[in-house]
Amino acid sequence: MSDEEIILTGRVVVPPRVHSAANGSTVCRFILRVLDARPFDRESHEWPPGARTDFTITTFGVLASQAARAVQVDNHVRVAGSRLMVRVDREDSQPILEMTAETLDLMMPDGRRVMSGST
Repeated sequence: MSDEEIILTGRVVVPPRVHSAANGSTVCRFILRVLDARPFDRESHEWPPGARTDFTITTFGVLASQAARAVQVDNHVRVAGSRLMVRVDREDSQPILEMTAETLDLMMPDGRRVMSGST
């Protein structure tokens, strides 16, 4: 595990799934779609489409309970954590990116925070 903090900002694309771990702790997972930067093309006067990457975000405990109540599809969310895993899907050999979030901010489109939580 790295001491580097990883910060992702994107939109939630599937409803959060909540369950209890064997120890009784709450676990919440959702998919966060992150878009690459899209610089304005001055020649075509357009914003070209950016690449997108989906991350499976997992939260635990109190943060998971907060996320389960507040996070919805299309919400703009910023998460931070220090654990990012990459694994390969056995069926289609595509990489699956997973992050354990230690903080979660629910954001307004203008960047203001609506909700903030941490582990």
